[in-house]
Amino acid sequence: MATASGGILFAFALKRFRVPASFLLGGLLASSIGHLTDFGPGAIPIWLSVPAFIVMGTLIGTRFSGLRLLALRKAVVAAFVVTVFAGLMTVVGALIITFALDISVHQVLVAFAPGGLEAMAAMAILLGVNPAFVSAHHVARILFLTVVIPIVLRDAQKTTNKQKS
Repeated sequence: MATASGGILFAFALKRFRVPASFLLGGLLASSIGHLTDFGPGAIPIWLSVPAFIVMGTLIGTRFSGLRLLALRKAVVAAFVVTVFAGLMTVVGALIITFALDISVHQVLVAFAPGGLEAMAAMAILLGVNPAFVSAHHVARILFLTVVIPIVLRDAQKTTNKQKS
């Protein structure tokens, strides 16, 4: 109960600062603190996680309704190419980190793997690797994409506008 309450409090605090996915990140922050301090350790019971995965899969599947076969085929090919490239980059990066820092390759692969934060955190739990380590890397990626990239793009746009003038 303390983790859920903390997650809600963190979520509203993050929302006040306009942090994207504030409720997701608030829950992850509360859970991470709970796990790190042993205040709220634990795992999601199977009876709750399996229905949650079914609901998530169903919601994702509904996004394909009304899609034409040609568009789906193009999307599948593009997704395959991007996934293979991202997977190769993940393996290369994970091997470098594994050898440089002597960290389990399984843990680094899950932390570096492309995917949604909640899915990769669940994957970490299922594989028995540190979910806080995995979540921290995925949160860092999300923050990088939502904070740094827009700043870089804004600066690039300013530079382009100056060159046109």
